[in-house]
Amino acid sequence: MRPRVASTGASSEIHGLRDYDLAAEATAPEALGPLAAVLHGRIPVVHAQWVERTFLRKAGCPLPRRVVDTALLWRLLSIERGESDPGTCSLSAIAAALGLPAHRPHTAEGDTLTAAQAFLAMASHLEARGYATVRALTTARRRLRASQVWHGPGGLRSG
Repeated sequence: MRPRVASTGASSEIHGLRDYDLAAEATAPEALGPLAAVLHGRIPVVHAQWVERTFLRKAGCPLPRRVVDTALLWRLLSIERGESDPGTCSLSAIAAALGLPAHRPHTAEGDTLTAAQAFLAMASHLEARGYATVRALTTARRRLRASQVWHGPGGLRSG
């Protein structure tokens, strides 16, 4: 979509898109209108919800209150496995740790496919550990906080 303001050099470097490349694209309301309609009443899967919330809110398409966040699921799964809390990891790092490919990082299509695969893998692992409902997956943040209260900032530690 066409940015409202000139992008930074870092953004162009990460995404490989220049303002010139986006000049003829739809504005945020035009591009995100269909997404807003589809999100109504649904629970989306996102990576790093705080980033997505900020971007979409500024673009006029806020995320629903409840989301499944793959960044948080990875932290929860790591703690459930008896490992230290890895903190926030990139989608590519999570995919690699799960033995999955990272498809065209920092592109909408590539990141969507990678997040979907990572979500399915993590949901399967977490289901085997008792996280068998959507509610259990949408409350990963709360479970991480509880782990930090009981076990400190690193969560459970093996060994």
